[in-house]
Amino acid sequence: MSSDPPPTAPRKRRWRWVLAAAAGLALTLYLCCGPVLRALPGWLEEDGEPREADALIVLAGDHTGGRVDRAVALFREGFVPEGPFVISGGELYPGTTWAELMRDRAVAAGVPSERCVLQGRSRTTVEDAAFSKDLLPAGTRTVLLVTSDFHTARAASEFRALLGPEVEVIPVASPSSWPDPWWRDPVAARAIATECLKRLW
Repeated sequence: MSSDPPPTAPRKRRWRWVLAAAAGLALTLYLCCGPVLRALPGWLEEDGEPREADALIVLAGDHTGGRVDRAVALFREGFVPEGPFVISGGELYPGTTWAELMRDRAVAAGVPSERCVLQGRSRTTVEDAAFSKDLLPAGTRTVLLVTSDFHTARAASEFRALLGPEVEVIPVASPSSWPDPWWRDPVAARAIATECLKRLW
């Protein structure tokens, strides 16, 4: 029974080139992916400079309460001297909405309950904009829109589309405490990946 002949020199050289190319590709991906991934959250963010506004809208979706806390800080600093403190978020549990829970946190932090306007029907960012629009007083020209940093660009775009050019939407970011590198954290990776897909869609 004959055995296969040993590889010839050209075949050996070809495999060396394949292995070298694979190693080079792996090194390139390793060196490039880190900077690209680190830059990715910036593509999702639009953080405006807060100024006095006719209304403030804070969006649900943050289990840490950071969005509400950022909105409360703006309110206490006097950025919304007269307009409504709109809290937008639909059902979280049966019989309980995001808006109700966020209102309780805001009131406990010093926002008068009579200034809080609840929007408890929305399930998406588009619905946040559509349903909140009806709660803004006539003549509203400037709105502070508070949400998580990675959600600001898409949220601002949706609100601008529905509120129209006559209303200035100023997105204000609630910072996310992502680890570095964020893509190694399951919660951060899921949030960023989901937001990227929603923005592309």
